[in-house]
Order: sequence, then structure tokens, then C-alpha cells
Amino acid sequence: MTYTGKDSGNVGDVGFAYVTSSGNVIDSSDAFVVVPDPALEVQELYSGASVTGNVVIQVPAGDNGLIRVRPGFLADEIFIAAR
Repeated sequence: MTYTGKDSGNVGDVGFAYVTSSGNVIDSSDAFVVVPDPALEVQELYSGASVTGNVVIQVPAGDNGLIRVRPGFLADEIFIAAR
């Protein structure tokens, strides 16, 4: 991810979840899974700085849900089709 805001922002403010086709929300705290390296590190970024890493959420096999990304506490959610 790349931070494009003013001043600085924290990667920890970004939320990831999976919304099942029936509307249930699953996030990374719902099941213990091992995150492959590199894991997404929580850190502060200034405008233009980038970071990469993995986030893992265990989802039901065969479900055609959506990945929900919340870029910050007050930001609008973004939904991405899961394949």
C-alpha cells in the first residue's frame, strides 16, 4: 500500500475483512492462520511512502464473497471481488 494523505498515517489503521455471499463478515482474528513472509508490518508512513506484505483471512471454500478494505477509521469501505 502507498500512503497519499497529508502528514502521516499508520498501516494499522487499515482494516481487511471478507464478506461472505450470505453477508457474514470474517476477519483475521476469527481463525488462527500462519501469515507467509513478508507479513504486513504495522508502521507509520509519510505521503508517498509504500509498504508491502501479506494479510491472511481464512474463508469458506467455494464462497463467492467480497474482500472489504477500510483504508482508515473514517474512510469509506472498498469492496473487491474475491476469486
